[in-house]
Amino acid sequence: MRARYLAILATDTEDGRRAAAKARAACRGGSPYSVVVDQPDFVLITDGKAPTIPVGRHEGMVVGRIYSRSGGPPLSKLDGSWIHMIPSSHGAVLMETFWGSYVAFVRSSGRRQISVLRAPFGGLACLVARSGAALLVASDLELLAVAGWRPAGIAWDQVVLHLLARDLRRARTCIAGLEELRGGERLLLAEDRVERDPVWTPWAHAGIASWASDRAAGVERVRHAVLAAVTSTTAEAKHPLLLLSGGLDSSIVAASLRANGRPFTALNLSGHGAIGDEREYARDVARACGAALVEEQWQVAQVDLTRSSPELLPPTPRAPSCRRPTGSPSERQWRRAPTSCSTAAVGTMSSVHSSR
Repeated sequence: MRARYLAILATDTEDGRRAAAKARAACRGGSPYSVVVDQPDFVLITDGKAPTIPVGRHEGMVVGRIYSRSGGPPLSKLDGSWIHMIPSSHGAVLMETFWGSYVAFVRSSGRRQISVLRAPFGGLACLVARSGAALLVASDLELLAVAGWRPAGIAWDQVVLHLLARDLRRARTCIAGLEELRGGERLLLAEDRVERDPVWTPWAHAGIASWASDRAAGVERVRHAVLAAVTSTTAEAKHPLLLLSGGLDSSIVAASLRANGRPFTALNLSGHGAIGDEREYARDVARACGAALVEEQWQVAQVDLTRSSPELLPPTPRAPSCRRPTGSPSERQWRRAPTSCSTAAVGTMSSVHSSR
């Protein structure tokens, strides 16, 4: 289950005060939500399923997990010079220095400006909508509705663009009035204006300055980065569960777990036809890594098309962003996996099911 959060910015306006009051009310009466930040112009509530890390005393909050580039488990606090450098850079230093799966809210030093940043490759969704003069930022549509936001209908122009180029991600979604803050982007709210700009871009790492001196050096850099990432993201797991197709991505994760000396269990999901059956490849990888392999099949008949699971809504405007049926085969098979496995590493077969 993904972490959920709702932020209301510009709560010093009439629209913001109304939205904030509704958010606070949603935290009462045994609700899973709690108020994490309550400031005159910024309110944040979460369900507690992701860590929250303060930026300084009152300079903001990071929702999600962040890691040091030198490796190790997720950070539990930001201290030292970071508490000054992050606000003064409008959050850019956070993105340049750390990595992970997070959405950060950073108040600029000495100014009434708040920046919202989303990790370049993070899995934590970041949907953005306006409610009058207030800006709403949330993990999902249901929490936007808690703050009083309602969709204005279907954005048919975006539907057309999506059908023409479904793999080209855009800030605007197919729902009118709803946008997505894409990975690596920053949203700056200052006075009455909202600005969006890319803080992280792959092109900054594709130039000559980033080239390795030779092939061996390049191989070692990639190997070190992958091992460090797998080590960090599975640091809190007692026994990782890997969704293993036997393809390139999941095989690399499997080899990394083995290289790190982490025992793990692999799960393979196959279809009823040859095109969806990758069990032989998964068996080869599991055998090479000395891992137990659990084989299951997709059970399409178990899908209930009359129900939906909004918590599975991906943070993209693609067609699969429509609410998915409850009891999808991958979700059901996941829940049937060995209960001794506490956290999953991700391969190419399915979405991330993890405590990350």
